[in-house]
Amino acid sequence: MMGGANMALDISEKVESLVQKHLTTGRYRSVEHVLVTALTRLDEQDLIANLYETMADEAAGRVKSFAEVDAVLRERFGLPKA
Repeated sequence: MMGGANMALDISEKVESLVQKHLTTGRYRSVEHVLVTALTRLDEQDLIANLYETMADEAAGRVKSFAEVDAVLRERFGLPKA
């Protein structure tokens, strides 16, 4: 649901307790603020995990440089060499 529509969620008592714990700190203005912050942090963690995976792939030689990919694509599609 987008555009400001409301979403009803069934959450466990444990999750509700965690949300309430964060609300009582005064750092968060609403349940939505707690959830948006938590989901943003999850997105950041996923991005960091993907970066570490990419770095490991690069270190293990499982990635090709841009120049290599560019050369293959130019040859495959008959494009002039850079």
